[in-house]
Amino acid sequence: MTSAHENLLSVNAYLAPAEQDPSSFAKQAARAGFGGVGWTQAMLQAVGASELRKISDGEGLVVTSLNSAGYFTWPDAARQQQQDRVNLQLIDDAAVLGARQLVVITGGIDGGLDAAPSRQSMRDARARVEIGLTALDRRAAASDVRLGLEPIHPADHLRKGCINSIDDALSLCRALKVTDLVIDTFHSAWDRALLDLRSIAGDRLGCIQVCNWFEPSPEAKPSRCLPDDGRLDLAAITGGLLSGGYAGPIEFEMFDIHRRGRSVESLLDAAHRQISALLEQSDTTEAARAGA
Repeated sequence: MTSAHENLLSVNAYLAPAEQDPSSFAKQAARAGFGGVGWTQAMLQAVGASELRKISDGEGLVVTSLNSAGYFTWPDAARQQQQDRVNLQLIDDAAVLGARQLVVITGGIDGGLDAAPSRQSMRDARARVEIGLTALDRRAAASDVRLGLEPIHPADHLRKGCINSIDDALSLCRALKVTDLVIDTFHSAWDRALLDLRSIAGDRLGCIQVCNWFEPSPEAKPSRCLPDDGRLDLAAITGGLLSGGYAGPIEFEMFDIHRRGRSVESLLDAAHRQISALLEQSDTTEAARAGA
């Protein structure tokens, strides 16, 4: 099933279990019908950037993203210097891969994912993000690499991301040379700007990462799931994007932890089929409106 819009459908390698090698994942993704892949640092470390590029090219997969640089907010100076070195290496790796975006996760007010609680304020953390992202943008521009800033759900503002709204992220992007907006429906479903994203972001919209979500219990954080299985109205989101002229990649993103015993292959097949159906639905709706 192919959409008339012909957006590049991609899948992020976060779906793969730790023991899966990049080559087998790329083969499965291509077999399911995906034309792109988003590589992770784990896959990059497994074989290196040059070999990962060969694997992608061998399966005819465009590298839509490399995940993730950033984490500008470590209170510990030595830890921040270590992260800065990682960020520079990821720019070099993204250039080798020919990645369309090097995704940037800003870090939260405590630092990164394994950070201890700190006394850093939200204002201070966001100021550090602006300084760090500006420097990274300058370095990426020199290597002909585009960055993709991803706003993070407010529930994750302590350790993952202190830039939460689409508006705040776009304000940063517009002040920079090679930093675009990357939107993950999991993180931005709460933001009303999501439904008018194309007109708001224009040509600074670099990539859309798609999944649906459900709540395991009222006390738990939402969890990622296949497009047809959750509560988000993905048809409204994709319809608004495509009717606004978005022609960039649409990247399916779920994590290994969300597979719940299902095989990677079965999830890839289901995700490609369901995302394609969403795009077909958008085509049908748009055609009906045009003929009205």
